Order: sequence, then C-alpha cells, then structure tokens
Amino acid sequence: MKHYFQITLKNGQRLWPAIIAAHQDSNETVNNIDEIREILFGKGSNLYVCWYRENDNGELVLWGAGILSKDDIHLIQGPISYRSSQELSIYEVLTLSDAAAIWGQSDGSTIRKAISDESFTRWECRKSESGVYSVTYPGMQRVFGAVPRSMIQVIPFLDTNEEVKEILKSAKRLRKSGVSLTQTNNGQQKHESNADAIIKIMTDMVNIARDDWKNPSKN
Repeated sequence: MKHYFQITLKNGQRLWPAIIAAHQDSNETVNNIDEIREILFGKGSNLYVCWYRENDNGELVLWGAGILSKDDIHLIQGPISYRSSQELSIYEVLTLSDAAAIWGQSDGSTIRKAISDESFTRWECRKSESGVYSVTYPGMQRVFGAVPRSMIQVIPFLDTNEEVKEILKSAKRLRKSGVSLTQTNNGQQKHESNADAIIKIMTDMVNIARDDWKNPSKN
C-alpha cells in the first residue's frame, strides 16, 4: 500500500499526491509523519520525493521528482488516502454546495469559477442536463488542497516552522540548566554553554526560514 502526502513548499507550491523516500533510488517509502520528522530533524537528512498527476485518461502518472530539505518545506500532511476520479463511490461525487462546505468555503462560487477556468479535468466535474454541476472528491483535493478544512485536525502534519520553534524552546531550557563546554579556537580556550551554541544555530535557522517565507522568489 502506498502512503501519499501533501507537501507545501515555502514558495507556495503544493505537491499532491506525493510519495516520500528516505534514500535516493530506494523502494522503501516513508509511512508516517514521525518518520519524516526523524529524517529532517533527527538525522538532518533530505527527503526524496516523487509527485503525481492524473492524465487525460484519469491515470496517475509521475509529474515530478526532487530532493527537499527542511529549509524547502513549510508543511507536510499525511498519510492521506488517494482515489482515482474513475474509482469512486457515490459519496465521493459532490454538489458544489457540499464541496464548499467540506472545504470551508462560504458557497460554491469559487468552485464554479474554477470549473469555468477549466481547473478541473473532464474526469473531475460534470454538468447535468438540468445544468447542475458536480465535482469529485479527488478533483477538489487536487484543485483546493488534499486536506479539506473539515479534516485539518484529523490528518497528521509536520509544520517545519513550528518544529524549529520547539527546538529553540528546548535549547533555551537547556541553557537554563547551566551545562557548559570548552572549545579550542586558534589555540585559545573558549567557554560557552551547549545551549548557547544550539540557540545561535537555531535562531539563524528561524531567521532564514522567516526570510524565505517572506521572500518566496529567493527559493
């Protein structure tokens, strides 16, 4: 069984559905958020990611692949079930009003505009003879986000900005403990706490992440 994730990058790009591996050319994929957290923040390694799209025949095909570090990523959500628009139950075909309610929109006007803009494929929306539109659940996931607003608290997630903040808090607590170390710099002895060194590193990371978030064109 494949485990799919939605990855939102700091430049605003959204990768869905995505499969994550811990090693390049590995057939072993990551199964949960805890594994991703360990790779990014425990081992300090990168993620090897492939993301997909449905083609005109409704088949899921490889759309892109790349290596992502924690500095590239804003949010990862999953695992999330993926269903093809051609393999749906009646409960996964939605009126615009129902879809809007699930995705936290006031009405179906935004979805209707997306249909007019041809954001949905022919497998993802339909207009009945009476003029009523319906959309598929997978189509809404692709266009408006894999995790509907009504499901945000249910799907596990990793917010890298929040993760950095938590590490920074831990470092501050460590500094209060007074643990110290001795470093040699050009033959001179220098004393500082472990926590001070960690806080400096993590503060730099927070500032870089904040700068990237405000200036996505730099990515």
